[in-house]
Amino acid sequence: MRVVVSNYGPDRVEAPVTVELPDGAEINAFVDVPAGESAEESVTVPRVAAGGVGLARVRDTALVADDAFAFQLPRVGASRVLVVDGAPGPTPTASEVYFLERALAPWGSTAAARGGVLPDVTSPSGLSDLDGSVHRVVFMANVSNPMPVAGSLVEFVRGGGGLVISLGSNVTADRYNDALGGLLPSALRKPRALAGPGELGQALSLPDTSLPLFAPFARGGRSAFGQARVNRVFTLEPYEEGDGITTLLRLEGGIPLLVERRVGQGRVLLLTTTIDLDWTDLPLQAVFMPLVQRLTSYLGGEAGGGGLRRSVRVGETVVVPLPDTALDVSVTGPRGPVAAPVRAGAVSFRVDAAGAYVVETPGAPPLAWVAANVDPIESDVRPGPSLIETAADVDPERFLRHFEMAPWLLGLALLLSVIQALLAGPRRDRELVPDVQADPPTAPPTAPPSAPPSAPPEVAPVG
Repeated sequence: MRVVVSNYGPDRVEAPVTVELPDGAEINAFVDVPAGESAEESVTVPRVAAGGVGLARVRDTALVADDAFAFQLPRVGASRVLVVDGAPGPTPTASEVYFLERALAPWGSTAAARGGVLPDVTSPSGLSDLDGSVHRVVFMANVSNPMPVAGSLVEFVRGGGGLVISLGSNVTADRYNDALGGLLPSALRKPRALAGPGELGQALSLPDTSLPLFAPFARGGRSAFGQARVNRVFTLEPYEEGDGITTLLRLEGGIPLLVERRVGQGRVLLLTTTIDLDWTDLPLQAVFMPLVQRLTSYLGGEAGGGGLRRSVRVGETVVVPLPDTALDVSVTGPRGPVAAPVRAGAVSFRVDAAGAYVVETPGAPPLAWVAANVDPIESDVRPGPSLIETAADVDPERFLRHFEMAPWLLGLALLLSVIQALLAGPRRDRELVPDVQADPPTAPPTAPPSAPPSAPPEVAPVG
């Protein structure tokens, strides 16, 4: 887990950091943060940790309100599911729960131990050691006589556990009705063949994706349910929908295939056929693994109980839908109990302080985890822009002055036109007057050069 600490002060700070996990375990570290910067510190979470809301705290006396940050922590490590094999078989592939076990942990138990769902496979006698604090979901597959463990199962479900019962050739209607009558959504009648040898059997009707169990299939995969075929089922006594009983899946002929019943704080899902290939080819279909995974999550066996998770800001109102408005619901926050009225099938409450909030009912897994924090911008106490700049950003009209420029611009344009006309007039006159200049005086023509004169005759002096 990485923790980022920001220092908005003028000095370098070395502060202790404590990460508190949802189960109360604490991890301590120190972080050195330069002034005006952020630093990151990593802490190691144990291999197995409960899911919920954790807190990261830093010790700082300057501003206590933002010294803790609440975060959602999914379950770390495997969510354990108890699988009761009522017909082990001579080989692993012949086991009643062979396909179920691989659908729960498709990458094997080693990978599942690091996260996801880890099935604990046991015989029917292993149900006597059922511990609701370890396992939140039990798959009971084709168990012949549930009478010795009926009391443990009833207590487990009433306390908030989830139970999936699949039937088969080992099941006797009378035994189940007598031992588990308080858990079954309807009394069992007898098995009924839906197809002869070599025939395909009846197809499944497509599920209603408005039901919470099948809501994820609305994005894709819903049509794959129609590819499965069922050759044999247990019929049920007539029952009425409502009062905690819901038919989740039917065959195309209308026969119930998967029926839910709420008992106390928990749920029971009855599959009227087998979980292996004896009465159906459902385990061979691509939809089988996501269906099993979704069943486990729906019953509270994945990600720390499968409750609702919310991350909100202080001042917001949280609304959590309730599966049953008759439940005794309580909300606990960082300051203790929180007033939370129940209206229209939901509980709502206002978040007034930062920290962890949990919505729960007595003896059952939490219905919701809420992590509440203050707005991060409130922690930044560094000087921001001036009040005038901020006000100008918020209401710029108050800082603007408007002038009617049209008349001024029109007058200015006319004035410029007059000035241009005045300046252009004299220039045009000068351009119209011809430029006349006297020609320069010409020199008289020169005579062509003549031969040089001959020398005068020599005169001799007389006397």
